[in-house]
Amino acid sequence: MAIPFPERLHSRAGPQPVDRARAGIIPWTIYAVTFAATAIVCGLIWDISWHRSIGRDKFLNPAHITEYIAAVVTGISCGYLAFKTTWWGTTDERAVSVQFWGFRAPLGAWVCTWGALSMLVSAPFDNWWHAAYGLDIEILTPPHTLLLLGMTTIVIGAMMMVLAAQNRASDESSGDFSTLYAYAGGCLLLMVATALLSQTALPNGWRSVDFYKVSAMAYPVVLVMMARTGKTKWPATQAGAFMMLLSWGMSFILQFAPATPRLGPVYNPITHFVAAPFPLLMVVSGFALDLLVKRFGTTRGWRFSLAAAVVFMVSWIAAHWTASAFLLSSAAENPVFFGPSQFDYNVRLGPFVHQFWNQPRDATGNLVFSAYAAGLGIATLYAFISARFGLWFGNWMVKVRR
Repeated sequence: MAIPFPERLHSRAGPQPVDRARAGIIPWTIYAVTFAATAIVCGLIWDISWHRSIGRDKFLNPAHITEYIAAVVTGISCGYLAFKTTWWGTTDERAVSVQFWGFRAPLGAWVCTWGALSMLVSAPFDNWWHAAYGLDIEILTPPHTLLLLGMTTIVIGAMMMVLAAQNRASDESSGDFSTLYAYAGGCLLLMVATALLSQTALPNGWRSVDFYKVSAMAYPVVLVMMARTGKTKWPATQAGAFMMLLSWGMSFILQFAPATPRLGPVYNPITHFVAAPFPLLMVVSGFALDLLVKRFGTTRGWRFSLAAAVVFMVSWIAAHWTASAFLLSSAAENPVFFGPSQFDYNVRLGPFVHQFWNQPRDATGNLVFSAYAAGLGIATLYAFISARFGLWFGNWMVKVRR
């Protein structure tokens, strides 16, 4: 039987080098997709700020260019990896790859490729959509939904590539991979937080029942997954810290860039880009969940998920209930904590800027604690389900080697 061409070529390649991941060497392709994940989250924050500050945008504005550069970098790096692994890959490289349509590449590279294709297809789709229907009146139009799915897929694919390398690396050489994996987890947390910007972002809503319900559904799954799979001492803590640093850093920089509204009505005559709200205090709950994993482990799945839900809710409420009072005070009206600078050009500023929103109150204005208790009970149930899914994903992800 004839030997397939890639195998025949490989058989002449001579002595094969060891798996680079096991030796602690980070391939440039992993750096490339991690850069792409960073460009995606930063470009997305910039794009949202553009709409909140200027209103009208062009197809090739700087924020969009940043996002599509990420797609191109992903496509080139993962395409190169697929061709190299298929035709010139070593035994080790082919052993840690997945075959698709006759080509071989790591699982994360295929996920990234699908995300890049989705993003690139969404570009002409979005251009046609604007030509046919004019300016968007809502965020989740079909082309924007395809674009957001592609972005998220690239971030997840980057995580998978780093994860597989981390899992293959020896304990002595896994440090750099583990830190990079925590960073990719921070990018994923920021993608989720940005997608939920209208529900969870402004500190005015950090004491509402809906804020805790939405947070309980969205964040434990990622934090528990990170705590279960990361090999650093504090993986969920690091992921939360990276998420906050990226979010705060982009907002801090953008608020110094000039911007002028180009759509009416203009009630808040801004002169610079609107900052994204001060980031959610993800590092607090990440640290609490890391402590839980260190103390009790994750072997008792259902019990751990229940404990994780309670730990998440207690830490999340304590952090955001306390911090929101400061962020709504006059002491937070500065470039570090953003204050009223996080409101759009079409918002009439008033006393509500320094008030809490959507709290359950009776006719006399007093808080209804029974409504709080019921709502937080439901949120804890959501956190339990989310944590359980995070543990399921984590238990599968620790086995990923390709």
